[in-house]
Amino acid sequence: MAASSGMSEADIARVDKRARAALLGDLINFPVLQLPNAYGPPDLGDDFREPPHSRRPTPVLSETLIGRTFPENHLAAVRGLRNVTLITVENGSHNLFEADPAYSRSYSPFMRGEPVATQTVTLAPPRFR
Repeated sequence: MAASSGMSEADIARVDKRARAALLGDLINFPVLQLPNAYGPPDLGDDFREPPHSRRPTPVLSETLIGRTFPENHLAAVRGLRNVTLITVENGSHNLFEADPAYSRSYSPFMRGEPVATQTVTLAPPRFR
């Protein structure tokens, strides 16, 4: 999916520039940038990467501990949506819908067809053993 979604030439140039100054270079992006060369999945092109357009209510869950997708990227991806409610999940990462009841409570009104409030949900920080 990441390889077919691809990146624009401008995005690749920006990643390359930032990687030169980053402590670990572009390691966080491995193997996303290398996949198209290795396996040849089709890049769906810049038209595919255009933001969607809608006036329908759309909650956007923006977790703060996702390494490749930062909160400002979440908002850029939905800039064509006119009725977005941002739910920021502090200490949240991929696939944590069941990690804490506060997480599911934040978006459950949407599932019932009710308005969702812009909010921040704070989960316990990750524990490393």
